[in-house]
Amino acid sequence: MKYLILIFLLFSSVNYSYATSKKEALYQNGKPLHDWSLSAGEWVAWMKSCQGNGGFAKTIRDEVAKLSWPDYKKLSTGVNKFEDRFIAGRCVDSEVQKGKSYLHSYVGELSFLVQEKTGITNSRSRDTQINDNQITETKNNDSIETKLSKLKYLYNEKLITKKEYDEKRKEILDEM
Repeated sequence: MKYLILIFLLFSSVNYSYATSKKEALYQNGKPLHDWSLSAGEWVAWMKSCQGNGGFAKTIRDEVAKLSWPDYKKLSTGVNKFEDRFIAGRCVDSEVQKGKSYLHSYVGELSFLVQEKTGITNSRSRDTQINDNQITETKNNDSIETKLSKLKYLYNEKLITKKEYDEKRKEILDEM
């Protein structure tokens, strides 16, 4: 019986991050490319704690691991930091959508940074879908919906003023 418990504890403590490897990453060595990797990890952990969103969180981690190993390690640090401090809380749909939007933007921007740094186009992201939305490979090719959600995030976080938000929103909508 104690061996059964030991085996259970061993498998339950294994983090699913071991499912990916450094050699699969497009960018493998150096400093993390994205400044948000740590906070994105906290969002991933929070998303993982929300019932029904664990698959989305795992997909984000896997996509980051395929893009940039240093950012994946930083993201994992953020996941662990969150998990050490918090337990699953109330997950309001609007907050979950905000988290998904933030993480979509983060992975899209990371993909752009990896492409810029390595010169390698991330064809893998075409094969991996996140919640029925493909990650856009470059900032210039972002859909209007993605640009508007990024803009809304910046405004909600009080990183831009209402006037800046309105001007940029009009600019984006005029692209249609």
